Amino acid sequence: MGLRIGNYRDALEFFSGLEFFGMKFGLAQTRLLAKFAGNPQDGLRFVHVAGTNGKGTVCAMLAAALGKAGLRTGLYTSPHLVSPRERFRLDGKAISEADFAKFAEKTRGVVERVVSAGGRPTYFEAATILALMFFKEKKADIVVWECGLGGRLDSTNIVTPELSIISSIGKDHCKQLGNTVAKIAAEKAGIIKRGVPCICGKNIGAGARSAIRHIAEKRRSALSFADKEAEIVRQGSFGKGGFEGQTMLNGRERIRILFPGIQQMRNLALALEALDMLSRKLGFQREKAVEGLSDASLAGRMSMMPDGTIIDGGHNPQALKGLADNILLYFGGRRLPVIFAALKDKDARANLRILSRISQEFFFVPVAASRKAFTPDEMLSLYRGLGFSIPAKTSSLREALRGKSGIKLLAGSFYLAGEALREYLTEDEIINWRQK
Repeated sequence: MGLRIGNYRDALEFFSGLEFFGMKFGLAQTRLLAKFAGNPQDGLRFVHVAGTNGKGTVCAMLAAALGKAGLRTGLYTSPHLVSPRERFRLDGKAISEADFAKFAEKTRGVVERVVSAGGRPTYFEAATILALMFFKEKKADIVVWECGLGGRLDSTNIVTPELSIISSIGKDHCKQLGNTVAKIAAEKAGIIKRGVPCICGKNIGAGARSAIRHIAEKRRSALSFADKEAEIVRQGSFGKGGFEGQTMLNGRERIRILFPGIQQMRNLALALEALDMLSRKLGFQREKAVEGLSDASLAGRMSMMPDGTIIDGGHNPQALKGLADNILLYFGGRRLPVIFAALKDKDARANLRILSRISQEFFFVPVAASRKAFTPDEMLSLYRGLGFSIPAKTSSLREALRGKSGIKLLAGSFYLAGEALREYLTEDEIINWRQK
């Protein structure tokens, strides 16, 4: 850790070394890192976004819209598909290798001071500080700031935003966040700050809403729910070039977006309500910002490859139910070969049950991840225990991708989605992905 970071490869090695320290909850260490970095969060403006699903899409929509409105816009997200550069974007562009190395060196100095004081910074804590220093030096007008895991004790929660957003609540990361939606909602509502308004998505049930309202009332935060969905007026379809986009109606506004799926009715409505509030608060032209929604795109969200493979990073029951519904919508009830892998902290049984609605055959493949994953043999054994008659077998990822021609689906892990995308695209193509 003591060696100076002189180039991009050095920076990658530095961050890889931090993986050893694992996942940790609590803000004390992040606050200490920020203090040694000069508290770069001070003077920056943020939109803080938490949620079980949809938060990445909402963040991408908001970043594109705010940039179109003329604001110098930062975007911090996690995890990444193929490169940590994906996590740090300014005006739609990923941080350059040179800047990543430069700010990794600054981060290394801060991390060493914390280590000297007896601390053990994690990858995510260090990345969060790098993001803050990067956006501060680049003079971002606004930063769309995605929560990592949970909210209350997530490293991103050291900021005071202009607006807090909770996209959805579902059961995921139950070991860390709690085993009920009410407990999970309370953790995610931990991003709500005193006097700062909060907007929540429609896909939040009564128990979760009650938990969020309780915290919002305690902190005197104006709370609203974006319950009025946008309407699909022109359903998109998948062709050789991927998803062609779909047109939605929100009130009198017709907006074409590049994200597939019926869940975009909720994500778009949430983003638009956020833009309403932010335009009044920050003084930008809302109509101009709305134009930017048509530019938003993310890899790993029903991304279709040239051979017909659909790659999706969905990994929890809420996300995979939406994915299965979308497959039924776009492909007329047709069953597809499904390539699947899962981490051991996911509800793999529930995920397999959901995907069995659309599966013609399962291919269980290995996945490399920073957390423990099921082996293909373990997944096959688990699947057989569920009693389904749908054919299933183990395979390497490459064999599964190349073995069947025509449309097929890959899902179950964000890490798996990244590995699969590398089979078709260069790193730069993935980082700079734009759905056509």
